[in-house]
Amino acid sequence: MEWYIWMIIGAALIVIEIFTPGFFILLPGAAAIITGVIAIWVPSLAIQLTVFIALSAALIIFLRPIVLKMTGKNQQETNADGMIGKVVLVTEDIDNAAGKGYIKYYSDHYPARSEGGVSFAKGEMVRIVRIEGIKAYVESAGTSVAEALKDK
Repeated sequence: MEWYIWMIIGAALIVIEIFTPGFFILLPGAAAIITGVIAIWVPSLAIQLTVFIALSAALIIFLRPIVLKMTGKNQQETNADGMIGKVVLVTEDIDNAAGKGYIKYYSDHYPARSEGGVSFAKGEMVRIVRIEGIKAYVESAGTSVAEALKDK
C-alpha cells in the first residue's frame, strides 16, 4: 500500500478521535502514521499490516492506561461523591465507640461515624467528609437545623 494512504487513514482516525471520548481511536491513528513513514522504505503490504497491528496493540496496551491515569479519565464518580460536603441531619446518635449512628440525606438514611471521634446527638447537623462503603464519616457542621434548612 502506498505510504500516503496510511497517512490519510491516520489523519482520519485522529480527526474521529476528536469527536469520541476515551482516547482509543487516536492510538491506531498514530500507528497508521508511523506505518506510513515505514511504508516509504518497505513496500510489502504484509510487513506494513504487521507493523500497523503490532503498533496499534502496543500503544493501546501500554500507552492508553498511562495517559488515562495522567488525565484522570479512568476514575468514575459515583452518586456518593455528590454527598461529600453536604450538611445533613443526625437521626440516631453517632457514637464511634458503640459503632452506631445514622444520618438522613434527603429521604435516605445512612450509617454514620464521626471523623474525629466526637459523638453527635440526634437532631444535630453534621457535614459529610467522606464515604467508605455505605458509611458516611461526618464532622460538625457548625450550623443549626434552622440555618441548614434556610440554605435549601
